[in-house]
Amino acid sequence: MKQRLRRERRHRRLEAAKNTAQEVLLPAALLIALGLAFIYAIFMTQEPPETELEAMPQGIFHLEDYLTEKAAYEAAEKEEAERLLSMVQAARERYQVQQEETWAEYISQAAEQEAPEPEAGGSISSEDADILMKMAMAEAEGEDTEGKALVMLVILNRMKADGFPDSAYTVISQEDAFTSYINGRYAAAEPDEDCRAALNLIESGWDESQGALYFERTSSRSTWHSRNLKKLFVHGNHTFYTEGDL
Repeated sequence: MKQRLRRERRHRRLEAAKNTAQEVLLPAALLIALGLAFIYAIFMTQEPPETELEAMPQGIFHLEDYLTEKAAYEAAEKEEAERLLSMVQAARERYQVQQEETWAEYISQAAEQEAPEPEAGGSISSEDADILMKMAMAEAEGEDTEGKALVMLVILNRMKADGFPDSAYTVISQEDAFTSYINGRYAAAEPDEDCRAALNLIESGWDESQGALYFERTSSRSTWHSRNLKKLFVHGNHTFYTEGDL
């Protein structure tokens, strides 16, 4: 009898424990299952992004667009600046070329309008050299080399002075300027080696003419030259004069 009662009490305790376990564990299991289902729904059912950019926030795309537009704007600005710089450089080069051409034209015109002034020691044109040697032969054939050179220097001094022509031929052919040109002696003159030596002396820089503009054969008589011009010096058979106070 007692054994049967003990088995019944043990059975009731097992049933009570089973019921208690079911009452506690079942809700917990349900909660765990629901949690797992929720997690699965969130993470396992979403499709993965096709690219990494699709997973980035939308603001990243706006920044990329801005940077792209900024780079394009800066490239356009640089291109425009280079174009303007090229135009400025081209304009400056054209201006320089025009200035050089204008200056060259001015120099050319000035050279044509102004005859160069011959200077002692300077270069004398071949045409003027022939005229000077013929005049030295016609006017100073019997004079020494320096005497011939002084006659040439009178012509050169006149070419530089105001009130006289500026070329050798127009100086000697001026009315009543040189007797040898008037009487034909100049036309017939044949310069000798001493005339060439006199020209070389002048071209070397020699000039003791004192700026003489006139000369005549020395005479003890009163002449137009001695009455109206300033006497400078006598060399050989010639007396040399210049304009100014007596």
